[in-house]
Amino acid sequence: MSAYPNIAPVLLDALQVLDARWKELPVDKHEFAASLAMQFKSKGYLSEKQWPWVERLADAIQCAGVPDFTNEEEKQIGVMLGLVDFFAKAKAKMKWPVLTVHTGGYGFRLGAAPASGKNPGSVYVKGNKSGQYVGMINPKGEWYPAGSWAPGTPSGVSLHALLVKLSRHPAETLSEQGLTNGKCCMCNTALTDPVSMAVGYGPQCAKHFGLPYGKAAAAKTDLQKVQQLFAS
Repeated sequence: MSAYPNIAPVLLDALQVLDARWKELPVDKHEFAASLAMQFKSKGYLSEKQWPWVERLADAIQCAGVPDFTNEEEKQIGVMLGLVDFFAKAKAKMKWPVLTVHTGGYGFRLGAAPASGKNPGSVYVKGNKSGQYVGMINPKGEWYPAGSWAPGTPSGVSLHALLVKLSRHPAETLSEQGLTNGKCCMCNTALTDPVSMAVGYGPQCAKHFGLPYGKAAAAKTDLQKVQQLFAS
């Protein structure tokens, strides 16, 4: 369990990046970035005005060297507009919507790009534990993978397929992921309630992300476990 349960995990991740890598920022940002990290270490909190700067500076660090998205050769056009809309709707209800998903033996964290960052309205895909930048879905639903996740590589093909599936069938895909991993993809906590264990995610996350739950979920999926639960 996090030592700071009232702070969104995405902000703690950003703070960790900033603390470890602030020297990668332009020199004129060094003092400010280091002071944010030091304040949290010494006092255990930051103000509402300081947290957006943590996210913005961490975003600048992690996205340094990201491919030029105006270059058509770097772009893999897909049908991922559904994922952009999915996050936009969730962001209207919560500040930092996040999805944690797995494919090909890798874990990924999907999150909305900061409104004040380089790519507002986009969805970032990063390594779940490493926080390493994997790629971006821009507001038009176009997928820009980075490095070894490029089109044609085994890992790139697997990830692209999952993102397309998430975009087209979010409820069914998140159910499958939750049942496979035993955790809700949205809050990343273990599923313990019988209904949640059958559906693949919990009621609060379903509400925040606009997903069906209970009998509604059973009607939307082909999961035998869900159907059996509500058969009586």
